[in-house]
Amino acid sequence: MQISIAGYLFKFIPENIVLQGTGDNHWLSENYSLSGDLSKVHTVIEVRITSEKMPDYSGFNRFFDSGESWTGYKTGDAYYIVDHHPSLVAPAMVSVLQPERKSVTVYCSEFIVQKLENGDFLHPFSYPLDQVILSFFLADNMGGIIHSSGWLHDGQALLFPGVSGAGKSTIARLIKKATGEAFLSDDRVVLSKQGSQIMASGTPWAGEEGDALNMSAPLQGLFFIEQGSANYVQSLSPIESIKRLMPVLTVPWYDEARVIKMMDFCDHLLKSVPVFSLTFTKNTALIDQLLAFLNNNFKE
Repeated sequence: MQISIAGYLFKFIPENIVLQGTGDNHWLSENYSLSGDLSKVHTVIEVRITSEKMPDYSGFNRFFDSGESWTGYKTGDAYYIVDHHPSLVAPAMVSVLQPERKSVTVYCSEFIVQKLENGDFLHPFSYPLDQVILSFFLADNMGGIIHSSGWLHDGQALLFPGVSGAGKSTIARLIKKATGEAFLSDDRVVLSKQGSQIMASGTPWAGEEGDALNMSAPLQGLFFIEQGSANYVQSLSPIESIKRLMPVLTVPWYDEARVIKMMDFCDHLLKSVPVFSLTFTKNTALIDQLLAFLNNNFKE
C-alpha cells in the first residue's frame, strides 16, 4: 500500500504484521485517490511497520508531550514518537522518524498487532502520526498543513481557513450547491512553495462534507472565515493576516529549527497571495456576492 499527499509518497512496508484496508476503518476519506498522479511525486518516504521489540527511548530528550495521545523524544537526528492508549500503561506504538533518511519505522505493541489482526484498529499510520510526520517534511521544504476548505475555481485554489466550527464545511457546501465546482478539501489543505508559486493540495482528511481530492492548484487567495449577520469581505493587513494564520496552521512548535523555517514560509506566503477576511451568513446570497468580488478583484 502507498499514499501520496502533496507530492510526498508514503510507501508502507509491513513486516510480520497484517494491515487492514482503509475502506472499513475510515482512516482516510473514501473520496481520496491514494496514489494520485505519481508524476507529481518529488519525495518518497518509506514507512516500515513491524511487530519487532520496541526501541528504548529512556534517557532521550523529551521535546513534546500532548498530555494524552503522544509524546516525542529526540536523539541525534532521530525522533521517537510514542503513541499512548488509554487502556495501556506501556506505549501502544513507538515510531522512529529519521527525516534525513526519509524513513519511518513504526513499532507496534502486541495489543495493536492483535487489534490489526482482528480488523478493529485504524492503520498504524493514522492520526496523529500521519500529520505529525508530514508536518516535519513540509516544514523542511517551505510548506505546511492549514485548517481550511479549498475551492477549485477557474483552475486555481481559493482557501477558506478557519478554526473548528468556523464554517469550513458549511461554506464548501454552499459553494458546491451553487456552482457545482469541486473542493480540494473541506477541512485540511497542504500549502507548499513550488518554484515561484504557492500550491494548494488536497489531503485525505475530510470534514463533514467529505471533500478530499488528491489534486493541486496554484493558490489564488486566502479568505479567513467567520460567521456573522451579513456577507462582506475585507482586506487584511500583514499583522492581522499573521494573527489569523497562526491558529490554523500546523506548526511543529517543539522543533526550533523547523519553527524558524515555518516562519520564513509564512512570510513568503503572505507576501505572495492576497489575504482577506470573509464574514458570511448561511444563505445563497453569499455566493453571488463572492463571485462578484472575485470578478472585480482577480480577473485580469
